[in-house]
Amino acid sequence: MRLITVIDASENGNYLVISVFAIEEGRVNQIFQMARRWIKHSKKLGRKKAGYYEAFPQRFAPIRELSYYSNAFRIKKRIKAKEFPKSFYNAIDKLVPESSLIIVDNKIYTLLTSRYPGMKNRIIQEGNVKKDRYPLLVLTLIADNIANYVRLYGDYKTIRKE
Repeated sequence: MRLITVIDASENGNYLVISVFAIEEGRVNQIFQMARRWIKHSKKLGRKKAGYYEAFPQRFAPIRELSYYSNAFRIKKRIKAKEFPKSFYNAIDKLVPESSLIIVDNKIYTLLTSRYPGMKNRIIQEGNVKKDRYPLLVLTLIADNIANYVRLYGDYKTIRKE
């Protein structure tokens, strides 16, 4: 089984909420079809943000069921990477070897490439995902939505699948 793993970070004051979302490669198009009509980038929502995130749990539920892994971690921004929670590294250590592609938020790209130097050819910054690879862009938006939902509501139960 090969995975596509997306890791996104959302800032909130002194904290960083990092979402980790992984799916089996064979489910990319299925999840893309489920999310493409409603998924939006958080920064483009404007005044609609509250209503959008209130509807997120219902919209995300079928995607979570098809996902391999979904979780988020709240981390103090000022701590060093080696001080991140063990649960974060346990999840990443489990997913990275099984992943054919890892799409990572620019804020934590260096953390992953330094921890997994042999995987550099599989780890790409989310800003480098080409617009013609729209299904992968939708996966990055799902991870972005997970991070923002947890940052705004603190509700881990809705997004968690381990």
